[in-house]
Parts: sequence; C-alpha cells; structure tokens
Amino acid sequence: MYSTFEPCPLCAGAITVAFRGRITVGYACRDPISGGLRVLTDTDIGRRRRWQVQKLRGPFAVFAELLLAVYTVEARPASLTAARYREAPWRSLIETAGPALARGRDRGEAVEQVVATIWPAIAQTEPASDLL
Repeated sequence: MYSTFEPCPLCAGAITVAFRGRITVGYACRDPISGGLRVLTDTDIGRRRRWQVQKLRGPFAVFAELLLAVYTVEARPASLTAARYREAPWRSLIETAGPALARGRDRGEAVEQVVATIWPAIAQTEPASDLL
C-alpha cells in the first residue's frame, strides 16, 4: 500500500484488519500531528503482523508529496501544512507543477499524461532529499 501521507491511526488500523500476511506501507511524508504508523507495532494485532514500513525517496516521493501539497494549498490555504508548502523549496515546484496538476485533474487527463508534463520539473529538483 502506498500513500502520499503517513496513514492516520484509523487508516493504519483499517490496513491492519484488511490485509493478511506481510504488509508493506510506503508513504511520502510523515504526519507530524496525527501519524498512525505506531498503531502497526504498538497494538496486539499489529505486533502479530510482519510489517514493512518505508518512507518513499527520490522523484517518486517528491511527486507523491506534490499531489498532497497542491491539494492542501488549494483546499486549505490557511492551514499550517499549506504554510509549510508555500515556503522554499516547495513554493517554486508548486508554482511550476501545480497548474499542470490542476489542469489535468479538471480535464480528466490520465495520470501518465500529467506526470509526463511535470516530470522535468520534478527531476530538476535538486536535491530531492531537501524536500523530503
């Protein structure tokens, strides 16, 4: 299971109950307020499972978090998270790729088409680790 944001406690619980066997959870950015990945190891059912939790890295992680950043700045402009994304280095990436993401969403374009449009901006983001 991959996520743009660290699953909240309720989502982590749902993942625990819904999937069997080994579960890999990949996420692009940590939730500093209500991250739920501790549910995976701090509960009885979570301890019985074989979890693999990994933070995504590189351009794929930048793209995944960019989806969250563009949505947050647009939908909740007064939030603390939106304020974080309006600062460098996210600001320039949102200004470059944000309109293409919104246009693709509004037109119902395929994800592959939108990614092809914005990938050069993501790939030029150096170093990507500064964003993550």
